[in-house]
Amino acid sequence: MSALRKKADMPKNEQRNLILLTVDAWRADFADAYGGIALLPALAGVAQHTIRFENFYANAPWTTPALISILTGESPARHGVFYQWSAPRQDSPGIAKRLAAKGYALPNVCYLNSINGYQNLGFGPCPIPDIAHPASDGALLAALRQQRARGGPFFLWYHYKFLHFPYWAGAAYRQRMGIDEAAIPPRLRQSVCTEWNVPRDKFSFPAADRDILRRLYAAELLEFNDFLRPVLEELASGDLMERTTLVLTADHGDEHLEHGHVGHASTAEHATLYEEILHVPLLVVDSRIGMPRSITARIQGLDLYSTMLSLIGEPATVGHGAFDFSSAILDPAGTLPDPDRIFYFHSARMGFRTPREKEGQIIEGISDRKTKFIAEHYDAARFMLYDLAHDPGEREPSVCTADREEPEFLSARKALEETRAALAGR
Repeated sequence: MSALRKKADMPKNEQRNLILLTVDAWRADFADAYGGIALLPALAGVAQHTIRFENFYANAPWTTPALISILTGESPARHGVFYQWSAPRQDSPGIAKRLAAKGYALPNVCYLNSINGYQNLGFGPCPIPDIAHPASDGALLAALRQQRARGGPFFLWYHYKFLHFPYWAGAAYRQRMGIDEAAIPPRLRQSVCTEWNVPRDKFSFPAADRDILRRLYAAELLEFNDFLRPVLEELASGDLMERTTLVLTADHGDEHLEHGHVGHASTAEHATLYEEILHVPLLVVDSRIGMPRSITARIQGLDLYSTMLSLIGEPATVGHGAFDFSSAILDPAGTLPDPDRIFYFHSARMGFRTPREKEGQIIEGISDRKTKFIAEHYDAARFMLYDLAHDPGEREPSVCTADREEPEFLSARKALEETRAALAGR
């Protein structure tokens, strides 16, 4: 990588570019290595200018509501994008809309913009591309080169979809993860290796499948690494990196048999709010970061909106329940949020695949780092209270139903209702 200018050398009035690269179904525990194999060595070249957030949480367990929180700074309780037929409000504070008003170019290379759930955010519709081999999808790289030639500030959002099911990376990547194809059970070949959705009521897996499942998933990250490498090389050539902030994160994670199944709300067609689905990676690459750092403070998806704007010199109003943590990125002594603040999570029963006849069947929850309370409103109401300090794997919740509520559940339900109302701005 070329040498980067120090923060003091940057013109004070320079508008910085912003790249938001979101990765579908990327778990927090696959940000570095699996089985002793480095998954993202391409990041080594920018490590000196990278901050990793160890406790970043999605606000929903499927793509659209989680990403709308990132793109608007609003909780699902406020943006209300719960179903495949939902859309953000006309007055939604989309980051693209905000930056377009400031003269930013908005290369439209994210296929999600063709979906109803991403309207009114500042982008127009984008054609859905053919499903391509990840390494051959050159839309992000081409847009980056075009913006270099154009000059002027830009905001570029790209969603990498190939970590999502099916888990079937190229043969070379599977071999690097030590996968013996002859040993892959037929039940995996006929589900996670070939299907985009693996419904809970149609497939079942023994615990013995977990290692091969995770190796198949890790191979997908090796493939992503080869997608990411030329993007980082393009940024590093010339002075583009010096004028650009790169945010690399995920919409949600995937379950790998920790709780009996695989995938997330939309692919399992059954939403849960376990840590393995909500806890995702977050990395910020910025030339003004002078040394690699790791931040353990709890951050959530809706915090990114105001934080990204502040990082490129466009301060924004911080929404309900959000926190602008940009000062902690640029200065080790910067301000971080209260470690025990309450996070709110929400999902329709089957994620994106929820049919209209199940509208209103939802799961929602709150967590303050030490405890998590889940209210599940499916065919019948069920409430679960987890002690995360003593049960981090979420194996032994206290459970009750609507007709049998102990005081601790009544208190938790009141906290959930108050949190939801506050986030909704009511």
